[in-house]
Amino acid sequence: MAFAVGLRFDIAAICRINSPFIVLSVLPFAFVAKHAYQRLLKYIFLLTNVPFLIINVVDYEYLKFTGQRSTLSLLDMGADIPNQIGQLSFHYWYLAAISILFILALYIFFRDGRPSRPASSDRVKTADWFREVVILIVLFEHRPVAVPYAKNCDRSLRLRSHKR
Repeated sequence: MAFAVGLRFDIAAICRINSPFIVLSVLPFAFVAKHAYQRLLKYIFLLTNVPFLIINVVDYEYLKFTGQRSTLSLLDMGADIPNQIGQLSFHYWYLAAISILFILALYIFFRDGRPSRPASSDRVKTADWFREVVILIVLFEHRPVAVPYAKNCDRSLRLRSHKR
């Protein structure tokens, strides 16, 4: 059960992070198939995903240090970081290297170019667009899993397993 809740939380986060990219990818206009627009989509994808990728790489080490995942309370430590940037850079240089490798992989493996599906009539394009918008609305209509709910669900599952 905890895995399903965590998976739902992750899928909701990925959909929210990539919502500008998704919406701009399913527009029912002819310019969507142009190479320049596809390159624009690639950069939108990178701009929306890279910050969260870096946060996740940093969170990996933060979890080992504090024993919990990072939250918005991490921003409270922001005033202390400029004083310690040299020390942090020295001790955690490999996090920057890992982040750069992930960013390069995203850039290299994201294929930009024309969509692979053949051109279709305007009526079919409109029907495709309508179907995709409905799918997006359904994805975002469900109440997202909040972090406190995920933590409570995990705790209640552990309590149930200990009672047995």
